[in-house]
Amino acid sequence: MVGIRLKKGKGDFVRRKLPDGTIEDVCLCKFNADLSMQGCISQVPGRLLDEVVENKGKYSKETIEKEIKRHGKLPNEKCDYCYARRHNWGRVTRMQVNDKTQADFEEYHPEFVRLGKVAEAGHSFYQELLIEFLELCRQFGTRVILPTKMLTFDNQLAELFQETGSVLIYSIGYDKLEKGACSQGYANEWRIEQAQQYARRGVNATLTLVCDITSSIKQNAKHGSAAEKALKARTEGLTIRILPLRLNSREVAYAVTGKDWYDLIYKQVDSSENVLPGFEENVEEVRQGMEQRQYALRGNNEAYPRYFHADFKDLIAHHNLGVCGRVDDMEYCDKCNLFGDARIVFPVSELAEVVYDRKIRVERKRYIRRGREKRGTLKFKWQKES
Repeated sequence: MVGIRLKKGKGDFVRRKLPDGTIEDVCLCKFNADLSMQGCISQVPGRLLDEVVENKGKYSKETIEKEIKRHGKLPNEKCDYCYARRHNWGRVTRMQVNDKTQADFEEYHPEFVRLGKVAEAGHSFYQELLIEFLELCRQFGTRVILPTKMLTFDNQLAELFQETGSVLIYSIGYDKLEKGACSQGYANEWRIEQAQQYARRGVNATLTLVCDITSSIKQNAKHGSAAEKALKARTEGLTIRILPLRLNSREVAYAVTGKDWYDLIYKQVDSSENVLPGFEENVEEVRQGMEQRQYALRGNNEAYPRYFHADFKDLIAHHNLGVCGRVDDMEYCDKCNLFGDARIVFPVSELAEVVYDRKIRVERKRYIRRGREKRGTLKFKWQKES
């Protein structure tokens, strides 16, 4: 099996250039790792999960042939808003902690590692491997940042999270947009319950609200967000943070806002009409919100929010919720809730230029080319046999 390696990540992109020219690291996710060799287990529909687990993370040959013949591809139930634009190639095989993993830790001595950069790492299929990785982190004094939708409460894991001073981040989103996870039984309400159990055991457990921050909490609930349920489920020790949802398609945009892509990004609402009854005291705030376009486009054609709705402003101001990501022209960071009340906000214009490591880019190109060659061979076999 392939060894787990430390990889570059978000930390290289969220760095701040100060007025004196020095560069300040903002994001903690400088070192990243995944437990899955190729795919994300969230892509697997519940009906095929047992088969994949029993077959050590692979679809059977018969299933591959049947799915290809029927649909022209393998089933892909990944979260609709997932930023990792990967296909399902029929493998979610486990990696392993080996001498190369050990060598990476000895070379870099990472203070933090985000586990699960592009694939779910909390699934029970990886539990033994997760324990082994956490034990390695304990050996080197490394703290883990684990975003997850699928981690079941476990006493041994709770102990390791505590001992390593790590943070467990449950993603709270939309059941209708997370078909694979929900078909396997990992719905949003279930995640809230698991986080509560970890929090009761003293683990730094957090619920991250992945939602439309330009709309009210009630409007989010209307469109399927579990944010309101998470807010009602707050218990002692269980914290909440906000991750403004980036819209990566017109379908996702309509699903979470009920509005067309054009209306969200380009249409400016006319605020000259009369203010609705009951809003007289907040005329200026209401008009200001109506005059703002809700989302703006990034260079990769994803849309990011332009402002916070009053509901989220109130949560941030009065409950000290952390925020991670871009809103309008500001970058927000809460250090993944590893340091309590740590909050950083600065203009996007101050983001430092990204300097790419050419060696890593070349290695990645070779890895991608090998993968394509391998998949091309497999595809030829399927075509030949059919």
